[in-house]
Amino acid sequence: MMIAVITSNPSIFSWVKKSVENKNCTVLYATGTSELLHLLNPAVSVQAVIWDLSGQMQEQLFLFEQITRQYPKVRFMVMAEEQECAGRERERLQRKIDVVCMVQNEVQVQQAISRFIDTLNVPEKFSEELNAQDIEICSGIIFKPHLHCLLKNGKLEPLPDKEFQLLMYFIKNQGRFVTTEQILHNIWDEYTGPETARQYIYKLRRKLKTDKHSFSLIFYLKGVGYTLVREENHYLTELARSYSTTAKVKKVNPLSSFPEPEKKCAMIQ
Repeated sequence: MMIAVITSNPSIFSWVKKSVENKNCTVLYATGTSELLHLLNPAVSVQAVIWDLSGQMQEQLFLFEQITRQYPKVRFMVMAEEQECAGRERERLQRKIDVVCMVQNEVQVQQAISRFIDTLNVPEKFSEELNAQDIEICSGIIFKPHLHCLLKNGKLEPLPDKEFQLLMYFIKNQGRFVTTEQILHNIWDEYTGPETARQYIYKLRRKLKTDKHSFSLIFYLKGVGYTLVREENHYLTELARSYSTTAKVKKVNPLSSFPEPEKKCAMIQ
């Protein structure tokens, strides 16, 4: 795995190198954006970028957003100072990247880098699968990317463009929760509202519905985001099942366990 580090602080570069020991990673050093753009060339195959924005958040934030938009397959981690990365700036960053680290000390930075590298290993697991012709979502539902459709219980179910992109995005991020903002950024644009994403998630959920599961395969965890649940991920399967059971219990009328009062017939004079 190739990781580019853009920083003017040699200490941070050495912290990164120390953090990736025994993790099969190659660390490349960039002192500015021009060097970073060279490293992002497909011939170099950089898969992740750790960008030190401390002390230059206001000047570099717009450029950073442009680069993340231009290289959507590259994963980004940002390091910044607490006082310059609050409120709106932090929200803008979190829509586009996996980890925002507030630079305080070496231990904290190394821990954040380790967490970031651990997240990189999740989508890699499925990169070969995405190149395959068929992807089994669950028993009875096969995703056929080359045909833009699902094979569900022997019948083909077409996927319009946005539903296809949405399912591909969930598969690429399998094992991770993604927010509505992240979905909008990767599939739509800044002018599209969250209700649009929810409508397409609803449509895709209906197509992925199966009688073999009591829960939706696109599972939403309040305050965290959405994720695609597949049978081999036992943790997510049990989590989705437990939330589904809890929701059903809440829907039951608490008075339903009491017998209905006897209906009295009006006396006929």
